[in-house]
This record gives sequence, C-alpha cells and structure tokens, in this order.
Amino acid sequence: MTSNRFLISLGPSQIQGARIALAVSMSVIVAAVAAGCSALGPTRSAASHTPLRFSRDGVIQYRPLEGWLDVSSDSSSTDRTIWLVRADFVGTLSMREIHVDASVRTHLGMAQLVDVARLAASLETGGRGGLLLHDPEPIRVNGKEVVVYDVDYRETGDKVRAIVLSAADRVYQVSVLVNGSAQPKTAEEILGVLDGFVADLRW
Repeated sequence: MTSNRFLISLGPSQIQGARIALAVSMSVIVAAVAAGCSALGPTRSAASHTPLRFSRDGVIQYRPLEGWLDVSSDSSSTDRTIWLVRADFVGTLSMREIHVDASVRTHLGMAQLVDVARLAASLETGGRGGLLLHDPEPIRVNGKEVVVYDVDYRETGDKVRAIVLSAADRVYQVSVLVNGSAQPKTAEEILGVLDGFVADLRW
C-alpha cells in the first residue's frame, strides 16, 4: 500500500517549496492485522458507537471507520496525522496538514482555500500520470465549507478523492486512495466514505 508524504509552504505572493515523497509501510499494516483488526468487514460509514479519537497532532477528533484498520499511531510518516487502511487492503484514508504561511493563514477564506486545493491537486497529478477529473470545487459537508477534487490514474487504475479544509487555524487534506485492483462497485463504496468521515470530524 502506497502513501504520500505531503508538504506545502504557501506565501502571500508565491509558493515556496512543495514536496511529495513515496514510502511503503506494509509491515505496519501486517502488524495491525496481527493485532486482530482484520476481522472487521468493510462498510461505508463511520461506526456511530465508536468513541472519537485524537489525530496524531492532537488537533482533530475523528471516528474510525468500520472495517478499516486504524494505524495512525504506527504511521512512519510524521506529517500523516490520521491513517486508516481498509481491511481488504484496496483502500486507504489519510489526513495530512498542508503547511501554509502564517500571513496567508490569518486571511484564509474560501477563495484562498480553493487556491491551496489547486496546488495540492497539481502536486497529486504532477509527474505521476494522474488526470484531474474536475477543478477543485467548494462544497458543504455537514455545515463545513471544504474543497473537493478527484484524480484518476489511467495506467494503474488507482483513484483519489481529496477534501481540503481549514480547521483550528490549520489547513488539512483528507484523501481516500482506491487501489486499481478494486472492483467498480467497491471503488465507489470506498470513495463514498470520505464525506461521512469529514462530516464527523471535530476540532
């Protein structure tokens, strides 16, 4: 299972530095399965009875998804504050902070959030053969104003849906990655968990 390491530094007049590095951490997933998490069956939504947990940076509260392994505390990527892996390994959900210059962050409205999402989308597609399916667009998820975009990778069949949001004076990207081996119905099911997961976030 592949995951991105994602860092953006956004200044008021220019973008200063952007980096994506790929890392593999299958041993972490295997360890989580060995702990007994793999018995869960995949479902579309968060388990309403499951207590909220704090992200690794202590800023966001989230509710784990039924049928997904929560390996956030074992993540080898320091900027990945939440990391969930579907029990059949064909999908992952992660949250990362997008590091925005403080002078921009204090005046961060929806227009600026769309600009940040555009940069995030360009990093997601650049050099990896991804196709941006639509421009990042603002939507409301359970009263939260966020920006969403979708990317397809034609060579591998992988799909990514991402939501960029502002929370507690920070900017985060929450994204789901669907492995190209997933059946179409399963892929849609995995992509469909994102809105519900974001709707349930607290900060």
